[in-house]
Amino acid sequence: MIPWPPNSPFHSPLSACAGMGRQRLQILAKRGLFTRLDLMLVPPVGYRDRRLVVTLADAEDQKDIVFIGKVVASSQGIAASGRPWLRITVVDGDDQAILWFFNQIPFFSRQASVGQTLLISGKIGLDNRGQAAMTHPELCPVLEAMDNFLGVKPIYRIYPGVPAVVLKRILSEAIQQIPDSPKTLPEEWLKSQGLPDPLELLSIIHQPPPNPGTLPPPTGSRAYQRLATFELMFWRLLILSEKSRRETLAKPRVFQVDPAAADKFVALLPYTPTTEQIRAAGEFIQDSRAPKPLNRLLQGEVGSGKTVVAGMVASLILAQGRQVALLAPTELLARQHYEFLGPLMEKLGHQPTLLTSALTVKERRRILQGLAEGKINLAIGTQSLLSASVIFQDLGLAIIDEQQRFGVRQRMALARKSPGLDLMSMSATPIPRSFAQILYGDLDITSIHGSIPGRRLPITEIYDEMDSRQAYDKFFAEVRKGQQGFVVCPRIGSLDGELEEDPGLDPFPEPRIKGIDPLDTNLHLAIPQEYKPRPGRDILAIERLIRYEAPDLRLGVIHGRQEPALRHKTMAEFRAGNLDILAATSIIEVGVDVPGANLMLVEGADIFGLSQLHQLRGRVGRGGGVGLFFAVSSTQATATAVARLKALKECANGFQLAEMDMTIRGPGEELGLKQSGWPTFKFVKLPHNLSLLPKALELADDLWSKLAQWPDLEARLAGLAKELAILPEETDPSLGV
Repeated sequence: MIPWPPNSPFHSPLSACAGMGRQRLQILAKRGLFTRLDLMLVPPVGYRDRRLVVTLADAEDQKDIVFIGKVVASSQGIAASGRPWLRITVVDGDDQAILWFFNQIPFFSRQASVGQTLLISGKIGLDNRGQAAMTHPELCPVLEAMDNFLGVKPIYRIYPGVPAVVLKRILSEAIQQIPDSPKTLPEEWLKSQGLPDPLELLSIIHQPPPNPGTLPPPTGSRAYQRLATFELMFWRLLILSEKSRRETLAKPRVFQVDPAAADKFVALLPYTPTTEQIRAAGEFIQDSRAPKPLNRLLQGEVGSGKTVVAGMVASLILAQGRQVALLAPTELLARQHYEFLGPLMEKLGHQPTLLTSALTVKERRRILQGLAEGKINLAIGTQSLLSASVIFQDLGLAIIDEQQRFGVRQRMALARKSPGLDLMSMSATPIPRSFAQILYGDLDITSIHGSIPGRRLPITEIYDEMDSRQAYDKFFAEVRKGQQGFVVCPRIGSLDGELEEDPGLDPFPEPRIKGIDPLDTNLHLAIPQEYKPRPGRDILAIERLIRYEAPDLRLGVIHGRQEPALRHKTMAEFRAGNLDILAATSIIEVGVDVPGANLMLVEGADIFGLSQLHQLRGRVGRGGGVGLFFAVSSTQATATAVARLKALKECANGFQLAEMDMTIRGPGEELGLKQSGWPTFKFVKLPHNLSLLPKALELADDLWSKLAQWPDLEARLAGLAKELAILPEETDPSLGV
């Protein structure tokens, strides 16, 4: 995330370093390590403290020590197991210790020959005879390299197949070049702030000075915290740079905003917008009259009516004769937006279209031509909208729904399709202001509080896996009374134990039945009576369970591995009331609106975040009834996870739950930080580093005001912004389902 100087010697590939053959390079490449700088950005896992040399008489049992010993005896042999050994006896005054070696015996035998005086470093302990002993300590002849051996020495993570000594040598050579290398930041600015250059901080992390006092862990050191501060600073500079670029390229607003266009849209709605919706729309309308481009985030509870606000804002831009694009993370949500907004916009004389990856080549070509010629003025779709082949004649507004599912890369790519484009983002995952400053520093924020009048939060019940039968029995009983319900699980799974949504989980054990297709709709008729399927955390196990336990209920299944057409057909059947139960993965988390569905059971609820569960809970009870939400935790649920579920039951406020979730779990998936569009912070750990934010913002604002003095740094920031805005041609399947 820090734009290091491009002409730095640290950018040289590891292949140019001695001792790095093809196999070793492949091992490191799998871990994203290609250059010397990549290695330098991986901090040590700890330090070996050799600042103090003690005597054996003062050594504490099971402690790492450094002492001086003279070799008085050496012997070798082979154990009964066939393992060779080397036994070295050393003395320190009147005390002696035994050093054991089981690897590289010829090397250590030469290094510790009788008569040698050595510096010896390792963990001391007592063997079964009460003799002081060490296993594989590090040795150094006193007269040869005492200065290099003593002090604080880094301990690096082990990459199997790559000798640690080779990596240490590469890192040591790189660190020695830092004083003569180009600086990351202007020296005069660093001096004015009393700060060292980030490269110097890297040097300190890998080779800390032998200062007295307690030795902190590498990631807890002052140098590491300063690097995290610099990283936040550069992120803020990147946001300011992109904001400035958009404002500079923006065309003068020659279009007048006509509020009557929004009034016409509202008149077509089957209900009256709430006061909160009108207030939120007013803030966007006010922005659209300002000389700079609109760039605002609308966040609100599930069911607060954000789509209506988006429709009001879109109608203003469409009335100007310009185009609008609405980007959604899933095809289900995109299609739902199209089915809601499309007919309304058609009545207003506009031409909407749905653009997803499921289109035929012929249909896609027709839509692309219509967008380029301006004949189609409202495009609703998935990440397909970001493709370079999608060209708009005059794109005036881009709306990004569930924007936390996308990253900065996607937002920048969309913004660059039209200079000065107005950007409207929406999210049902509220975020605290502190996170907003980091992640959405270029956005103004509008919040809708409360939900649509008359909509009541579902009753939440928590079950552990041992009581899951009780949850299912209650769920099936409610469905048989005429209700519809969802069953949600965190992954797809397969007969071979392959996992889809959540590769970090162990496969749920399910016995196979020879000759039976687990997806057979008549599966319950073929299963022997003694076979009792257990509830699991993958959708195939869930389907087997429901078909066995409730053969009288009509079941549909949707997940990300299916063809889009099949998902759409199944969803339409469920929405039409032709199915009683819909088993799904979390792809139904956003945008699914089935008024008749008042029930939901979530398997492995402890795996989901609080905000995600609150989103899922918002899918039921949308038709005016009181919904029921069953959260079933797994046997592996931690005490923290159980506490989260308890909070979900007791709290109905999505803003409070989001704050709680990010305090406990960190932002992670909840804010889309693991999506490809977000930068990968090397040093910042959220939310733990939020205390560094005020200083980072202060530094960023000061440097930004003087940035024109240093064209090289300005160019590096622009290059980083451009890099983030370039998308691969292939869309991310996880965003296109």
